Amino acid sequence: NRLRLSEGIIAGTHRLCRNKVDRSPENLVGLRKSTIAIDIYALGCVAVELFNRDPIFPGSNTVDQLSKIFSLLGTPSPNNWPEGYNELKRKNVMFENQERKGVSLVVPLASAAFKDLL
Repeated sequence: NRLRLSEGIIAGTHRLCRNKVDRSPENLVGLRKSTIAIDIYALGCVAVELFNRDPIFPGSNTVDQLSKIFSLLGTPSPNNWPEGYNELKRKNVMFENQERKGVSLVVPLASAAFKDLL
């Protein structure tokens, strides 16, 4: 068994963190496939939260959470995220088309190296 950050395990502390703000878009839309990308996403959210002392995407519910994510990272399309796009379409949940802005906007005082890492 591997510890997976996307499932809420914070490595080293063994603290269960069932917090929606660190959940990936894949988890939020209900996709069951788990990849390393989901863990990397969670690490990025935790890193930004530690830097800013606030969650990066503080949504009040799943749709609001996804809206906040897409407003920064861009709205999914059939080209850039077909699985997520199709799952949202199947659930009849669509979002306004937004271009990717980049995560460096949420950490303006961070070093260039930290922004590059994100």
